[in-house]
Amino acid sequence: MRKIPILLLTALLFNASAVYAAPEAPINVSAVPQTATSIKLSWTAAGTVAFYEIFRNSTSTPVATTTATEYTDSNLAPSTLYNYFVAAVDASSTRSDISAFAAISTLADATAPSIPAILTATGLSLTAIRLNWASSTDDVAVIGYNVYRDGALRATTTSLSFDDTGLASTTAYAYQVSAVDNAGNESAKSQTATITPSVDQTAPGIPSSLSGNSPTSTEILLNWQAPADNIGIAEYRIYRNDALRGTTTANSYRDTGLTASTSYSYAVSAVDLAGNESGRTALVSIVTLPIAGLPVVVPNVNLGYYNKQAKPKLINLNSWETIKVVVYSDSQFNPRNIDLRSVRLAGAKPTGWFLKDVNKDRKLDRVLTFRARDMKDLYNTDTKAYFTAKTRDGKILNGELPVTVKNSKRKKPVVMPATKPAVKIEKKVEKLKEAFNKQFEKMEKQIGKIEDKIEKKKEQMDKKIEQLKN
Repeated sequence: MRKIPILLLTALLFNASAVYAAPEAPINVSAVPQTATSIKLSWTAAGTVAFYEIFRNSTSTPVATTTATEYTDSNLAPSTLYNYFVAAVDASSTRSDISAFAAISTLADATAPSIPAILTATGLSLTAIRLNWASSTDDVAVIGYNVYRDGALRATTTSLSFDDTGLASTTAYAYQVSAVDNAGNESAKSQTATITPSVDQTAPGIPSSLSGNSPTSTEILLNWQAPADNIGIAEYRIYRNDALRGTTTANSYRDTGLTASTSYSYAVSAVDLAGNESGRTALVSIVTLPIAGLPVVVPNVNLGYYNKQAKPKLINLNSWETIKVVVYSDSQFNPRNIDLRSVRLAGAKPTGWFLKDVNKDRKLDRVLTFRARDMKDLYNTDTKAYFTAKTRDGKILNGELPVTVKNSKRKKPVVMPATKPAVKIEKKVEKLKEAFNKQFEKMEKQIGKIEDKIEKKKEQMDKKIEQLKN
């Protein structure tokens, strides 16, 4: 084994310890207050270092790091003593000992807040007024506002408004407001607002963005945006189907105890602290959810005659006259989705149908044709023909059309009180009915398949005709 000279080994050990030695601690640390909320630190460099860590008071985590030999600490409290230490960190993240501490206090806060702006005064009643103003700013923090009436301090508040009460209705009052910070510095007073108490007669703006939904089959939840008012909103009034339903101070309202699958119309108004009511919002119609397991009923389906006849249609029940009825597009269902096997108008089934694009939004309306002779549920005294149908997704449609029946001797039958048949006869009748219904259902299904095929063929023909036209 080769021996290493003693002097060489000593030199190697000395150099190794020098590589891993911590940097020297910064010296000559000084602190100078800059403002009521900031202190500037400086120190002498500690040889070759990567950066410096600044510690404040007894915290073990540095409040800041810097590569410079000075640092300004801000957001401090006025007239407060702070102790600072600095440590150097080299490229291997080895930290020096901390420096000697430097103790210094921030300056006293002598800066007053800004003057409150936009002071307004509004009469609440013959003996009360309301003041409003914009917030002030401060180098530290605003803690309150002084309200002056006719030059004398009336009150101190942390709010941006103040209600003065117990006034005389025939006297003019002059108001000013100043801001106060945590050090007791008070701003100059605002401009003067002079007012004689009177009743506010300015109504609020109309609430905006009224919307709603049905979370359950018996509830509707409404939401809206608050309007502006010169003295403030006291409450909102909720109108349902043009009648007052309730009031609330919130920007939402839950209406309960409703009927499933039913449309309700709502409007909302705002009322200010003086009792002035705004106009109502535009009506919003919302349909409650159906009861689970029950179909959705769409009442008052939008119907019309194909020739846009406004007056009641003259119907001769003894004729083979063809009557064309339009089922207009609706947000609650798609006329194209109607199950044509289920359609009835005064008991008559449709003899034909086609789709027509008549809307600017290019929505398809369905036109149905019926024969007058088939309207077995119409009588000589009727003024309405009732329409019923189902959609393929299970919704039930109800509607009506105005009619005038002519040349008919058909009278409504007089319904006699039913007599209770014998038990045996009743059972036989029920069995016959059941057998008939089953047979009828089979026939309806077969007819439905045929009608579906016919409808598809007609739709294909309509498309081809449209293509040829274009």
